[in-house]
Amino acid sequence: MSKFLDFILYPKRFYEKLNDKTKYLFWGILLIGFIDILLFGMGYNLFLHFIDRPVGDFLLNLFVLSAGMLVVGFLDIFFVSLPLSDLFYRFSTKKDTLKKQSGRILFIKMYICSHFIIAPAGAIISIIFQNINMASGTLLIMIRTIADTAVIIWSSALLTRGTKIIYGYSEKHNSIVFLTLFIWTTVIISRVLYFIISVGLVDLLR
Repeated sequence: MSKFLDFILYPKRFYEKLNDKTKYLFWGILLIGFIDILLFGMGYNLFLHFIDRPVGDFLLNLFVLSAGMLVVGFLDIFFVSLPLSDLFYRFSTKKDTLKKQSGRILFIKMYICSHFIIAPAGAIISIIFQNINMASGTLLIMIRTIADTAVIIWSSALLTRGTKIIYGYSEKHNSIVFLTLFIWTTVIISRVLYFIISVGLVDLLR
């Protein structure tokens, strides 16, 4: 069981090897923005804006998406990692050895790395169920809902393990950390980002 958890949630040594250097954080933020927009685009035909378009419109759309990746990536990191890392640090058992800024950077890196597993799973689900809508059969809609929920729970569990290792929580705090991550990242931030992309970004495309 432990080997299976190490496979789907990253092993403990992976989190322990993370450092507080900021050298590649910019590229990580850009990657998060790219993943957010890519997953949104796969489900909502965002990339149709690049098919049979005049050169001017194509270049404008390319610029909008490129700038959008940076903005969305920064907002994702800012709204998730900064408030949660500060909250978890307040209850950390490693305050004697872990500085607040270092814990924040480690949390950001952990959050970025979580996308390396979760994003492919989300992409596969989007591809498989891309033609599923409210007019589809009840069974297909239910399967899609279960699959999406499973990925969300998986993501929260992965972040919970990373948070525990970074800040040194005991097992009894896992459920509280999990619920905090689940509610904040899924119920609140994902909807904020969806609104930003679907309303702010898409409206700029031609």
